[in-house]
Amino acid sequence: MADEPQRDAGKPAPKNWWGRNWKWFVPAGCLTMLALAAGFIALILTLVFGMMKSSDVYQQALARAKASSAVSDALGTPIEPGFFAGGSIETSGPSGSANLSIPIHGPKGKGTIYLEARKSAGRWTFALLAVEIDQTGQRIDLLDGRSSSPPAGTVMLPPYPARKLSFPSSAIVSPEVGTSDSTT
Repeated sequence: MADEPQRDAGKPAPKNWWGRNWKWFVPAGCLTMLALAAGFIALILTLVFGMMKSSDVYQQALARAKASSAVSDALGTPIEPGFFAGGSIETSGPSGSANLSIPIHGPKGKGTIYLEARKSAGRWTFALLAVEIDQTGQRIDLLDGRSSSPPAGTVMLPPYPARKLSFPSSAIVSPEVGTSDSTT
């Protein structure tokens, strides 16, 4: 018994590592988990927007907007893209479709590039390519160079995304002449 350390009867047993350090370890662990989750979300967003910005259709639309003298007059130069482009790009080999809105800005103001395009045989063809100037509501068509302004007194609202509605064929009923469903 001489080899065993003697404990004072009035002192509690010494605490282990967890007993001594839990007060700082728990908050630090929670903050670490939150930081990892935020980093993961930031990584996913960066990858998604990076892939969208590196697409051919995005680059072509941005190049046409930068080359347009009407857009340069309205926004000034240099014209730079914003971070959050919205919409979708779907490709499958040499075919695909794109529907995007790309925020842009210059020294004089801000605008948005709207585009709808189809990819066939490896080439993008634009059905719609226009820049809307935020301050004036002016829409500059980049396909034929036309510019249109809203009528005077028009209140400009932020763009609302269009919805594509589809109905099952069984929901479409054509009325037949001379028949009646009611019983009287």
